[in-house]
Amino acid sequence: MRGLLYGLELCYKLKVTNIVIEVDALSLIQLLTKNFMSYPEFIYILRKIKILMEGLNCTLVHIFREGNACADFLAKKGCLINGMEEFSCSNLPQQLKGLVRLDILGMPYIRYF
Repeated sequence: MRGLLYGLELCYKLKVTNIVIEVDALSLIQLLTKNFMSYPEFIYILRKIKILMEGLNCTLVHIFREGNACADFLAKKGCLINGMEEFSCSNLPQQLKGLVRLDILGMPYIRYF
């Protein structure tokens, strides 16, 4: 939820107005699209997200985690760092470069355990 808020704030600051938001948490989409009260600790962050979404041309889409391996990689990496880390095409982690290449080629990423 905080990742979505940060992304929307970044879009707002950069004046990016037409965005498609892919979320793997169907429950988050339901919280944002339905008009019912949720857990008290989420009320303020949900309100901020809704206000930002109203000012942007947003499309909110559910996608399975396996459908976006790059986003899944970045989400996991974000959980392991303190603070913020920026990436550009020149300094992507090696594994992420491979995932981006697969995505460009339209090839699936097969996860194994």
